[in-house]
Amino acid sequence: MNQYETSRLIVRPLRASDVTDIYEYAQLMDVGQSAGFVPVNSPVEASLFIATLQKQGIFAIELKATRKVVGNIGLYEVVDENQESSLTVKEIGYALNPAFQNQGIMTEAVQGLLTAARGGSLKRIMGVTTLENEASIQVLKKSNFQFIDKREVPSIFSPVKLIVELVYAIDLN
Repeated sequence: MNQYETSRLIVRPLRASDVTDIYEYAQLMDVGQSAGFVPVNSPVEASLFIATLQKQGIFAIELKATRKVVGNIGLYEVVDENQESSLTVKEIGYALNPAFQNQGIMTEAVQGLLTAARGGSLKRIMGVTTLENEASIQVLKKSNFQFIDKREVPSIFSPVKLIVELVYAIDLN
């Protein structure tokens, strides 16, 4: 999957030139906590963040109308019970600039990704979010992910603190 388009979005590989738009939302604590990354503190850190996301194959979510990057989305590796990377299961991850929330943008991006992923080698996509992240839960539900598990795990921000994660999945057949 190189890129895909929806009615309002171009979902494409991240570019170094996206740094201003990425920094706008990647510096926000709420976005970082919701998406599972440590917020960046400068444009230089935003550039490093972009480089990390590029290595992981994560895409920019760009609005067709304005060419502004408002978020990112991608599929991450899932390790199976043998501690090997699964070839048939991936985990979806995404982040969205709060100024563009509640407009259906992330749901549109997720549904576009599901369409683009169908017909390939993937059999299942997992979606993991925290109990408090109602917006992400709604995106997963609107995209037909099914709830499969609830678990307590250490927070990446404070390993002594446990958080409740909800696990969703969608089968691609």
